[in-house]
Parts: sequence; C-alpha cells; structure tokens
Amino acid sequence: MDVSVIIGLEIATLAVALLLIAFAAAAEIAMTMVNRSVLQVALDEGDGGAAASTQVLAIPERMLSALLLVRTAAVVAAGAATLLVARRVRSDGLGLALATVVLLVLILAIRIIARALVLRSPD
Repeated sequence: MDVSVIIGLEIATLAVALLLIAFAAAAEIAMTMVNRSVLQVALDEGDGGAAASTQVLAIPERMLSALLLVRTAAVVAAGAATLLVARRVRSDGLGLALATVVLLVLILAIRIIARALVLRSPD
C-alpha cells in the first residue's frame, strides 16, 4: 500500500476520534443540562426523542459511563493515530513530543468548543 494512503487513513482515524471526543463532550453537557420540564412537555406530546432522552436520564450513571468509555476509546485512538503520523513525518523525540502537545491542545479545544456550543442551547 502507498505511504500516502496509509498516512491518509491515519489522519482520517484521528479526525474520527476527535469527532467522537466532541460528541461525547456535547452529549454529556446536553444530557445533564436539559430542562426536565420542557422534556416532560415534549414527552406528553408524544415526542419520540423526548421518550428516548427520558429513558437515558432515568439512569444517569449508565449514560455517563457510556460517554466516558466513548471518550476514553477516542482519546486512545487519537493518541495512536497521532503517534503513527508523527513517526512517519519526523521520527525523533522532538517530533513525537510536539505531536503529543498538539494533540493535547486539540483535544482540550474541541471539548471546550463542543461544550460551549451545547451550553448556548442545551435543549
């Protein structure tokens, strides 16, 4: 397989992992900040999404545990993909350290942005 294809797959894996991190952060805030009275009104109107949300919120520990598993798996995948890309681009210690710092900043920024977007409209 061509090296550029492999690097492309590694970068795609990194992008998917970062999207999963953003999704987990947004879902956590949205589900914990949801207005329960608005949710109840939607449930009374027969909204299927409200019914699903109510079921998920019935056992919040299960929801938070699932989101933690998704986020942890995504961070591990992002770290592995970053390591592979960094080793192909620059294989010395400085390249790996720089890639680690960049990934850390990316993860923090993505989590902050996802949470901020959800806090604008948690319902």
